Amino acid sequence: MANIFYLSAIRRHFRTDIESRSVNSAVTMPGYKWVRYSGARCIVPKMITVGRDLDGSNLVIGRATHHGDLLPAKVKPEHGVAYVSYGGQEHAKHDFEILMPACIHWVPSRNGIVPHGSVEVGSTSTGETLYVGRVLHNGVMTSGKIQPSHHCLYIPYDGHEISYKDYEILVQN
Repeated sequence: MANIFYLSAIRRHFRTDIESRSVNSAVTMPGYKWVRYSGARCIVPKMITVGRDLDGSNLVIGRATHHGDLLPAKVKPEHGVAYVSYGGQEHAKHDFEILMPACIHWVPSRNGIVPHGSVEVGSTSTGETLYVGRVLHNGVMTSGKIQPSHHCLYIPYDGHEISYKDYEILVQN
């Protein structure tokens, strides 16, 4: 009975009717959905984990808006914050969504190459589709945005936007 109460409490912190939100402007692929995060400082089963931060907290896949762009984000649910990379810097966001899965896996990629079935996470204000990737940086597996036109993955880390040519991209079967 306690588990049912706990799950009900967690579900109250998430909203699945994001169609009315402007962040849902990216193409939705079957098999996963974006769920608005509203402050439950915990990990919910099926959140897509990227890895752990240096402080031991979980990092999961998210997205948030910044200056008109819908950007992939690294999310620290236990802290109630997401981080996006933009304009050479890391930006904290408190209004964001979390990716909930289907059958997905990480595959090696490089130089902005986007394999078939890659998970579309957002878009720039000019309409370019952005994808989620991850890379090991300073001992932390962290996620960021793959911007194909820039031929790289950008991660938000320690106040900066850092680019990588070799990374992994999230792909749906």
